[in-house]
Amino acid sequence: APPRLPDALTAQLRATLAKIAAEPEFKSFLEAQGSEPQPSETPEAFVSYYRSALTREAELVKKLDLKLP
Repeated sequence: APPRLPDALTAQLRATLAKIAAEPEFKSFLEAQGSEPQPSETPEAFVSYYRSALTREAELVKKLDLKLP
């Protein structure tokens, strides 16, 4: 969401996304893609998860010496 989104709208968006993430069909779709839902209680928790994931992936790219064509 864009910066400075009103808190009420952020809460509504977070609740809607959590509801979608809990749907069995959505979970199955993500699993088929090799992923899984990552619901967060707060925007800060999501940012923490996202930064951690980026760090892990960057380390893996470096370790495997992957290059873009």
